[in-house]
Amino acid sequence: MSSTPPPTPCERHHSETIHSLHVIIRRPTRPITNQEPSAPLTPQPDGSWPPTTYPHLHLLTSPPAPTPDYDQVDYGEVTKVTNRNRPAAPLLTCLATALLLTACTSKSPEAGRPNTALPSASTATSTGSSGTATPPTATSAPPSGPPSRPGDAVGLTLTAAEQFVRYYSGLMNYAADTGDTGLLLSASEAGCENCKAYADFVTKSNAANGLLTGDYREHVIDVSELVRGQAGRLGGSASVSVGAYVSRATASANPVNSKPAKYTREFALSPQGGSWVMYEMKLVQQ
Repeated sequence: MSSTPPPTPCERHHSETIHSLHVIIRRPTRPITNQEPSAPLTPQPDGSWPPTTYPHLHLLTSPPAPTPDYDQVDYGEVTKVTNRNRPAAPLLTCLATALLLTACTSKSPEAGRPNTALPSASTATSTGSSGTATPPTATSAPPSGPPSRPGDAVGLTLTAAEQFVRYYSGLMNYAADTGDTGLLLSASEAGCENCKAYADFVTKSNAANGLLTGDYREHVIDVSELVRGQAGRLGGSASVSVGAYVSRATASANPVNSKPAKYTREFALSPQGGSWVMYEMKLVQQ
């Protein structure tokens, strides 16, 4: 009774299946050039083998398949936004490379309002040794009261998302008017860093305490590019404009004059209590 001879080490190496959790690694294609010579081989008189008749023998010594790298696992939400983990790219038009950001810089003040960073020479000017400000040509209307969330901003539809962004802009204006950031923060997720950075600034510098004057209130022109993403979140962008205004960090600080400008607000919204809240945001000057 004949028995099948055991496989050689080379054959065994190339016939074994590599098992790995959730990973399929292709086995190297086995060479097919291993074959017997067409004629018997005989050595030369000096004992060497003629190179032209050397058998085409491949020893199947290809290295084993590389070990997969498990050091970094993508669970779907590892794209950075500021210092927080944020939704990956499909979630955001708004979070393009990463809704990118640090707190507002002098070139992209949040909502056209005072920066939380020192202004650059191109965005801030002081006139005279006393540090007087150039008066703005227009002023924002005083608030009639805190804005109420409109009915069409309730829910998790795209329409509700657009109306929430407009409502949130009103909350930012109200906070800049009064220094009261309670409603603004209640409409923001607890981890929204730029939301908190803006709230911290207008708590210190606002129209009510005289450190913010001029046409500082923002106006939403359009909300577009709404895209649903992971974990129920939604991303998009809004075009906003703001007039000329003057701000001071403290009563004794030099004034910062800001010119009228248009911005694109990139944002991400998250569901909370059956409606949208601000997950993260950033302004980019147009």
